[in-house]
Amino acid sequence: MTLEGLGPLRRTEFEGGVILSPAGLEHLARVGNLAVPTPFEVSLRRYESAPIVTMRVEVIDKVPRCTELHFVMEEGGSEIRQRDMRDAESLEDWIGASVAMIAAEYIDTEEQGVSTLEFKVGGPVDRQKMKTIQRSRRGSRRAVTRSELEKVAEVYNAQADHGIEAVMRSFNMSRSTAARRIKAARDLGLIEQRNK
Repeated sequence: MTLEGLGPLRRTEFEGGVILSPAGLEHLARVGNLAVPTPFEVSLRRYESAPIVTMRVEVIDKVPRCTELHFVMEEGGSEIRQRDMRDAESLEDWIGASVAMIAAEYIDTEEQGVSTLEFKVGGPVDRQKMKTIQRSRRGSRRAVTRSELEKVAEVYNAQADHGIEAVMRSFNMSRSTAARRIKAARDLGLIEQRNK
């Protein structure tokens, strides 16, 4: 991963990591009321001897998206293990927190009829910025096709119990995503309500 050719870079340090982002205004993309540098890279280490995780985030269609993810073992550090991959399940949180740390906020100045940018970089993660990012990412989920829901229903219906776990394993998805897919399949009549 590299940000070469994007001009001067801004370095934002936080506990356990660093974010590199282009400093020029031409590299800002709008996400709700935020101006987000794009692309940017986050490097973090979860604990002292942990592998370094580097993530590249780009704003695509007004949504911050992880486009690359790398795990690197440092000399003398721990190898990349399954638990490090489980840590990657925090990807949504990593994206949200890193964007919130480096994004500028559009502030409307009513008396002049223009928007200005306000940078508050390097402070604690702003909860309002996190909500803006979560809304943009939530609204960006692609539509699930009937064919996909039929496959979910097939896996779920094949289980006498613990169907949600089977769906999670079969499609490598979180419990919340599996529950949404099961509900959608049930709404289409592909899964019948089970007696408890």
